[in-house]
Amino acid sequence: MGKEATQFKEGQSGNPHGRPKKGACLTDLMNKYLNKSIDVKDKDGQAKKIKYKDLFVQQVLKLATAGDTTCLKLIWNYTDGMPKQAIEHSGNIESIPQARTYTDEELNKIEEAQKIINDTTIDSDNVNVA
Repeated sequence: MGKEATQFKEGQSGNPHGRPKKGACLTDLMNKYLNKSIDVKDKDGQAKKIKYKDLFVQQVLKLATAGDTTCLKLIWNYTDGMPKQAIEHSGNIESIPQARTYTDEELNKIEEAQKIINDTTIDSDNVNVA
């Protein structure tokens, strides 16, 4: 097969500038802004810097202590996590191949098949792939 005029020159990359950079994900953008500081005045009127994330936590706590159940759940879920829940299974465990019990005849067939597979060598020069 000869080289075509549209092919790249030998030693030249087909993508010299590399893969384009991905855009920032929402989590990265949110963290970028949550870590920025703003100027606020404390209750004594003194100016101070506070990060958005600290302000955010203070607001959530303020709402939670005022009885906002959504904020209460948010705090609860992020500090202790959701409680583990039991899951009921109504399926048949025998339908799972690894969990079912095989008969002696089935086990013998499986062992025979494994032996055939293990004893088989493949001549890579004569393999035809459809």
